[in-house]
Amino acid sequence: MRLTLFVGGLMMTACDTDNYQYAGHNTYEYFALDGQRTWKYRQDDLTIEWRMEASKSGTVEKGNYDVVTIDYGVLDPAELLYSIDWSSDSSKGIAIHGYSVEDGDTVAFETPVALSEYRMVSGDLVETTTDGITYVSELVGVELCENDWVTDPWECLHFNISDGVDDSTSAPFVGDWWLAADWGTSRFQPAGYSTPWILSEALWSPDDD
Repeated sequence: MRLTLFVGGLMMTACDTDNYQYAGHNTYEYFALDGQRTWKYRQDDLTIEWRMEASKSGTVEKGNYDVVTIDYGVLDPAELLYSIDWSSDSSKGIAIHGYSVEDGDTVAFETPVALSEYRMVSGDLVETTTDGITYVSELVGVELCENDWVTDPWECLHFNISDGVDDSTSAPFVGDWWLAADWGTSRFQPAGYSTPWILSEALWSPDDD
């Protein structure tokens, strides 16, 4: 198991063997952010079925990152729940740069929170300390994850990201994420939820010229 620490702008890697001489998954391929993208999800909660839409709402350059904002909101009745600022690329992996909660906090991290390194194997951990909170992301494993959009289950990378605080005060990205190549999040279960959001539809179109 490898453990990578991100503290402020400093990155330290500790392991028993050569850090980079191993086979792993190119994690950024499982969180594509190109083009115009929208994802729709459902969640069964007792006898009520909830539906959510996640959509790209903007892209900005921050240092060496292209940061994409994704808005997450319930469809009926329409309500924006929160937004998360993501990046995903072949050299730095998947990172979270901030988030905002409707009628709540807006947070911009001084140091991006790493969901992943650019390449990882099952059991790898990435730890980030920023703004006084330590986040630990683990690649739990490679799993088959079904969704409502396609017939055959996808092969997904299952990540768990934790922050060591009470679920009611956790950031919206804390929890479990199942990511599929090319299409991104097949399902996710934020901290405090008893059931996951499951993909029901995904839309992609090229960026406007």
